[in-house]
Amino acid sequence: MKKIFNIIIFLLFCFLLIPSSVFAITKETGYIDINEKIEFELDDLEFKEIDFIDEKDDFGFKGKIINNYDGDLGFTYIVTFYDADFNILFQQDKSYVTPSGNSDLKFLFSKQNFKKINSEDIKFYDLTIVFDEENKEDTHSVLTYTKNDIEIIVNEDNTFDITETITINYESPAHGFYKYIAYEKGDSYVSNIEVNDNFEVTNTDTEYKIKIGSLDNVVHNEKTYIIKYKYSIINDINGDFYFNIIGNGIKNTLMKTLFNEGWVFSEYQIESDSMYKDGNPILFTPDQFYEISNTLTYKSINIPHDWMIYHVKDLYKNSVGFYKK
Repeated sequence: MKKIFNIIIFLLFCFLLIPSSVFAITKETGYIDINEKIEFELDDLEFKEIDFIDEKDDFGFKGKIINNYDGDLGFTYIVTFYDADFNILFQQDKSYVTPSGNSDLKFLFSKQNFKKINSEDIKFYDLTIVFDEENKEDTHSVLTYTKNDIEIIVNEDNTFDITETITINYESPAHGFYKYIAYEKGDSYVSNIEVNDNFEVTNTDTEYKIKIGSLDNVVHNEKTYIIKYKYSIINDINGDFYFNIIGNGIKNTLMKTLFNEGWVFSEYQIESDSMYKDGNPILFTPDQFYEISNTLTYKSINIPHDWMIYHVKDLYKNSVGFYKK
């Protein structure tokens, strides 16, 4: 069985997204008595009813934040706590991302992590907000992809039915996220897009952009998304087909990792006599080899990997290759 094409899938797993920071504007409150509630504004952000709290497990601030920008905004807050004599007890800074619209604000510190600090000694604080004003368009929620399962069914008509199950941990409140699907206009297209959440689709000549989520809802902590679509090749493939499952549009990526570690491979030889009947070639289907694949011995390999090219004068073997991860 001659090789028709190889499918080489690049799986890019995005571990962490962070807001960028180039140019900043700041707001400093000065000394604040812990019994006072404060309100202030900074560019498109309004901070309302900011109140010091001292609870059983945590201490810090709670209040409301209004983001008047049409998109997520990121900033850094720096808080310094003082005792009654204005001696510094400790200082802490942390990044924060707020979605568009109204949301709850929480700057909390675990007492378990600050055992040397007696929260009852805190009498004053000052708060500084550092806001990245020039990079609004590149500000995204801090999130971690904790799971990314991808199922691809290869059809005989040059189409691929793809299902992605993505679990995301939102480390700060957000409305959702963007999913990008790379393609080349004129050579391929995407259809039958389904998402288990609200979504909108736009596209350019090189990618589909799926906006997943809604301005009416804010996501906290972990959420699982199921994304389904059909990827269609317009023309027959005369060579290798490269498919970037993540897409070209990942923004503000701190780390991108090729999802190519941990693969194993096995090869099943096909006898030449079994490939023809009455002088005509037989078309094999993947279903015919599923049971065989479970009986084979697998070995570790590096991706990309091509088992068929083994001699310059006889490039392709009569065999089927199986990959597992």
